[in-house]
Amino acid sequence: MLKEDFPMVFFTTSPSEFQVREMSAIVDQWYPLAGDNSHFDEFLGRLQGDEVVILDNYFFDTEYQRKIRGKGCLLVCIDDLADRHFVADAVINHAGGIRPEDYSCEAYTRLFLGMKYAMLRSVFRGGAGALDRKSDQVLISLGGSIQDDLLFRLLNALADTSAALRYHVAGIVSEELAASFRNDHRFEFLGRLDSLAMHEEMARSAVGLFPASTLALEAISSRLPSIVGYTAVNQKYLYKGLMEGRVVSAMGDLREIDADELARALVFLWQDGWARQRLEEAMNQAMDTETPGRFRDLFKTLVHE
Repeated sequence: MLKEDFPMVFFTTSPSEFQVREMSAIVDQWYPLAGDNSHFDEFLGRLQGDEVVILDNYFFDTEYQRKIRGKGCLLVCIDDLADRHFVADAVINHAGGIRPEDYSCEAYTRLFLGMKYAMLRSVFRGGAGALDRKSDQVLISLGGSIQDDLLFRLLNALADTSAALRYHVAGIVSEELAASFRNDHRFEFLGRLDSLAMHEEMARSAVGLFPASTLALEAISSRLPSIVGYTAVNQKYLYKGLMEGRVVSAMGDLREIDADELARALVFLWQDGWARQRLEEAMNQAMDTETPGRFRDLFKTLVHE
């Protein structure tokens, strides 16, 4: 969203092949950092003092923020926990469930909060586009360490329902799990999808099931009525915002939920046209296509003031 207006340099520790591919296509330069704690000082040593530094990780504490600002740099922190004091010039949190009063920060720190600042992959930033929904398609992507256990129980529960649905499962699952449903034509395992393929799946599906992560925000951008729960502590604020905004059907902690209950909720959402329409109206209100302009204005203001 910023690359057309600013020269971009990216630093990361031990980059994967995927990261290298992404960085090479987007930024002007990128540098690998050491995989141990020496990367903190290594990065500080690279700074000249005239940069805008964007930090995005949980291990950047208040003292490290001070060191960066002490170099003379402007500092922006991407955050979703509000669990430390911020001395940054700006904090960005696209979780709708957090408020300014939840933050401990300096008087000069500006807070940019909520889904109007959603950091989405480019294909999702144009909104829903032309929709070709398949009335019987359900998209499921849980991710993380809970996927195989919960997914196995959920798919077994869905297999026992009489609903005339097809279930598309995105994400890496074990061969053992996939083999358990290979002879059931209702289930299709898609593997890991790139952004374009995920966008197309969301545009075609009638309902979805996702964790309270960027996946849920991408579903909202795609105007896909979805069931959402959280699977980790760092998802709770985003989950809270989605629940309060009534833009998803909220199901709480997916690690604790009964698989039969979750299957019933999915089928119910598919059957209830009024519930899906209500979610679509709320999604239209919650997220627009102006986010790139907001980010450009944010950074231009920081630089030029």
